[in-house]
Amino acid sequence: MQDNQIDWEHLADLAGKVAYVVAERWHIVEADDVKQAMLEHALRERKNIAPVADNERMMRKIFYTVGQRYAARERVYRDLMDGEYFYTADEARNALKLLIYTTDEFANMIGKKDMLNHCEITDNLHTARMEAEAGLKKLSDRYQRLLMSHYVFGLPIGSEADKKACQRGVIALSYEMNRSIRRKAVHA
Repeated sequence: MQDNQIDWEHLADLAGKVAYVVAERWHIVEADDVKQAMLEHALRERKNIAPVADNERMMRKIFYTVGQRYAARERVYRDLMDGEYFYTADEARNALKLLIYTTDEFANMIGKKDMLNHCEITDNLHTARMEAEAGLKKLSDRYQRLLMSHYVFGLPIGSEADKKACQRGVIALSYEMNRSIRRKAVHA
């Protein structure tokens, strides 16, 4: 199928249906905005879309993936801009280093100087440690394994791919820690 043979009206209708599903799952986005992102993607990628434009199942998958990515970008942007973005990647890294201590050991250290991080242990670090522990459980198994082995157990990272994945894992952990704060604020 050529670009001029794509039934854009049908694709717009299909994008609207899929956008509604995405907007129902991601309450931070509007269905119209998601639909627009889907159609913009289809227009930009029309050479790749043209051969599968008649395959409704494939187009639903493509539109759903585009919608999910759009919603995730919007959530990250909102997290950054709403003034409630608390943990940076560096802070998440520091919180991970504190997981080497058991809960009892860490509780006994509050108010004392930590030789590992060279800082005084405060309630803020205790909270960050708890947020990191909870956020770590929401990450993929690979991220969990890499972050624990490198930051908690102090093992070197082998390959370049693992180094990059470890960096992405820290960023993902900081996002999870911030979402945890947001969920607590909403339920309070």
